[in-house]
Amino acid sequence: MKRYVIPAALLTVLLVTFISFYPCLGNGFTQWDDNHLVTENKLIRDISPRGIIRIFSTADNSNYNPLTLVSYAVEYRLAGLGDPFVFHATNLALHLLNSVLVFWFIYLVSRSAAVSVITALLFGIHPMHVESVAWVAERKDVLYSFFFISSLIAYLYYTEKTGKKGLYCLSLCLFLLSMLSKTMAVTMPAVLLLVDYLRRRKIDGKVLLEKAPFFAIACIIGAAGYFAQHGSGALGQAYFGPAKNAMVAAYGLGFYLKKLVFPSGLSAFYPYPAGAGDAITGMFLASLPLLLAAAAAVIVSARYTRKAVFGALFFLVILLPVLKFIPLGRAIAADRYVYIAYIGLFYAIAEGLCFLGRRGAAPKFMVSAVTASAICFLSFLTWQRCFVWKDDISLWNDALKRYPSTEAYFGRGVGHANAGRIDEAMRDYNKALEYDPYLSDIYTNRGILYAAMGQAGKALEDYSTAIMLSPGSYKPYYNRGLVYSGIGDYERSIMDFSEAIRLKPDYAEAYSNRGASLGNMGRDEEAIIDFEKAIQADPDCAEALRNREAYYRSRREESDTAP
Repeated sequence: MKRYVIPAALLTVLLVTFISFYPCLGNGFTQWDDNHLVTENKLIRDISPRGIIRIFSTADNSNYNPLTLVSYAVEYRLAGLGDPFVFHATNLALHLLNSVLVFWFIYLVSRSAAVSVITALLFGIHPMHVESVAWVAERKDVLYSFFFISSLIAYLYYTEKTGKKGLYCLSLCLFLLSMLSKTMAVTMPAVLLLVDYLRRRKIDGKVLLEKAPFFAIACIIGAAGYFAQHGSGALGQAYFGPAKNAMVAAYGLGFYLKKLVFPSGLSAFYPYPAGAGDAITGMFLASLPLLLAAAAAVIVSARYTRKAVFGALFFLVILLPVLKFIPLGRAIAADRYVYIAYIGLFYAIAEGLCFLGRRGAAPKFMVSAVTASAICFLSFLTWQRCFVWKDDISLWNDALKRYPSTEAYFGRGVGHANAGRIDEAMRDYNKALEYDPYLSDIYTNRGILYAAMGQAGKALEDYSTAIMLSPGSYKPYYNRGLVYSGIGDYERSIMDFSEAIRLKPDYAEAYSNRGASLGNMGRDEEAIIDFEKAIQADPDCAEALRNREAYYRSRREESDTAP
């Protein structure tokens, strides 16, 4: 092989991938998890040793991904939140690095530059990957993948150079970093066994024992992630029973296979269909022919090669945690779930194309032309889809064209509210409630609109409904406390602020506003204690600093006027 082939291939992968995703660099933050993880997340504002310890000891936003939060904290320290470009640029840089790592990984298992470059290009430019790259909140996807694929590469070198324990330890450490970025990396031990299978490594007791530390890390950190989800109520949100959930999983496999070849109709949110319990059987039956055909193709190919089996099982194993056997969230599928999983299928496709070219089953120029055309078309679709993630309005307008849902109307309503379009936001919140009248966040946000419009009674009613639907949520208590304070009912406001603090002990704003209510009732000593607690929880809490300064100023004035 000529020396310039691999550098030229890598340069091509990087250039095509960068061009495909370039539009995402001009996008902003969304209010779909970007606010929870970045713009409103006080954890990332402290990168001191104490702050890092706090990040690693906190399950933030129902997930345990401390290394991802550390990456946000570094960016916050360097650039603040004024320009989202830095956050998007980091996501894109990680995706470019991941494309290089995919090339490297596939080259190690195939020893073919052609197979490697096709796989890396498909990985780099597929439209199903836009969500993982263009969405700031999905930093965890591109970051965990960076360490995940790096761990696989280190493991491959370890198996080639028997006795190099340093490489084994490097692979283990990289896996740990991957798990700390996103717990979906839990599948790594099984993937290592697949690599052993592809490389025809004898899988005996020694090889299984070699995976024990990987399984231990997966179990410990995976359990932390599971309990974080369980504590938030995300688990079990769409439970239809074991049989129906197995059908959902089968439908998910068919869905991702179809989107691999026909990536049209993509959406930020894929809701369960209306009357999901009855519709699931039909969805399963519709997916069954595709799944059976794919399984038959893999089984037949196993007589001649392990490559298709490896690719198919790689895809299946990576997807297992998110196939809804254990119900998670309100969506039936998500583009981001296949970010790593598609590597297996891309590899199988690349091997198939190269096989056709080598064996003369199709002229080489034809195979090359079809491959190049497909890559150009996918690159164009990716370029277009990056613009969808520009802001909340464009994101949810796109989703509503395809899958009208509670989440899509609610998300667009949030975008309108943040832009000060109260009437549009109110219409979207009301429409969201038509789809699901039991989602507490909608009532909380609509209550904020009513409060801004001076309709305290309606605001209180919505906050009370939100509390009834989700008594473990601190936001409706806090917002109802604000309304009570605004109408002079300080006793009730103190009760609500206290409940918000009980649910979120580091809630600086709740301490500050409770202190203000206490002050208005003449309970000055208790008020100053709350102001101090607010500042302790958030040294940058401007409201608490102002309230404390006003309190001390009033005391000085009283002291000066005293006889």
